[in-house]
This record gives sequence, structure tokens and C-alpha cells, in this order.
Amino acid sequence: MKKTISLLVALLTACVSIPLESNEIISENIGAQSLPSDFYVRINLKVRKQETEQYPQMWAAMQRALEEWSLHIPVHFKVHVLSVHARAKGIAIRLTDLASTEFRLSDDFLGIWYVKNGVGFIGLDDKLEDYPELAFSTSLHELGHMLGLPHLTGREDTSYTGWILLPPGVDAENYVMYPRRVPGKPQSQLSEVEIELAHHTLVYLWTQPNGSPRVDDCEFSLDKRD
Repeated sequence: MKKTISLLVALLTACVSIPLESNEIISENIGAQSLPSDFYVRINLKVRKQETEQYPQMWAAMQRALEEWSLHIPVHFKVHVLSVHARAKGIAIRLTDLASTEFRLSDDFLGIWYVKNGVGFIGLDDKLEDYPELAFSTSLHELGHMLGLPHLTGREDTSYTGWILLPPGVDAENYVMYPRRVPGKPQSQLSEVEIELAHHTLVYLWTQPNGSPRVDDCEFSLDKRD
């Protein structure tokens, strides 16, 4: 997958962080001290302060999921918690009703990752507030998509938006990236397969052939750790 070339191109074309507005609140830099290599990818995210307060269990689950991914791959998530009128570049985390007129998804959706007009969004449905462990596994799953992972499944099914067919005998329902939440299957522990895939896609799928970020409205760069 020409990972080395992509790393070089991304390093040469790395974005520079812009100053934050005075009414923005910056959270802790999740994962900054737990990275396994000298270099890591920095991904800026943003979340509305009002939604973190309205859905504290969902927000705690998302923070846990960010920390979990950062323990296994060289990524540094910098989260901006925004007040009502604040602006910041970054991938938007939404804690909201995904069936609302804003998103128009069916009621069975628990989470979503999508890119529209160069802007990336991760959404968790408000029904997850009463189910923190399900919110955690859903957060892991949607962050996996953000990092470039497709669904992992045990059977061919073209209804999935991108999938990898696992070998016979492998219980695909145990994987974080399985396309459905299954009762009795926690789906909350990242497998070696998922971690390895994330390593390969982290930079390669996040950059265009010319090295620029695929998601325009975010800060994407490679930084050397202190």
C-alpha cells in the first residue's frame, strides 16, 4: 500500500494548526503519551459542549473509544469542545437523534460515519445514552470507519458499504467492525486484524494521491513526538 511514500508526502504537505477562538474549550489531548512510534498522525475533532452535557454517558463512551484506538495505533486525537458560536476545524462528533430532520436516518441506526462536501462527521444516536457499553462499542466501530476500516463479515453481502470477508471458521460477529450489533457479542475489543488494518489505512486512505487530506475541514499532519 506504499505506506512509506504516503507518510513522506503527508509529512511534506502537513497542515498547520490554526489558532482557536477565545470562546472555545480545549479538552485533553487523548492518546498523546501512549503512542508506539516516534511519529504519529494528529487528527483534530470537535464536539458541541451542549451535546456533551446533554449526553454524558455517550460522551464518556466516545472518549473511551478514542483512548482505546490511540493505545494501539500511532494517532493523536485532539478534541475541541465548542461553545454555541465557536468555530474550529476538525471532524465533527455529533451526539444527537440520527432520525431527526438533520440526518434523516432510520430509527435502527446507532451510529454513522460519513464525509459530505469534504467535511467528516461521526454520529451517535441519542438512544445510546441509556446503554454506555453499547455506546462504547458503537464509538469504536464508527471511529474504525473514520480511520479507513471497512466492515468485517463472515459472508458476502452487497448491502454493506464496503466489507472484508473473513476466513471460514472465524466468528465475525465478535469483531468491532462487524456491521451489526449482536446481542451477547460485546464487540468491544479491537482484534489484531483490525489494528493492523488501521495501521495500513491511517495515512494511505486519509490522503489524496497528491498528498492533501481527503477530509478538507480538518487538521491532518504528522508530528514528531517530543
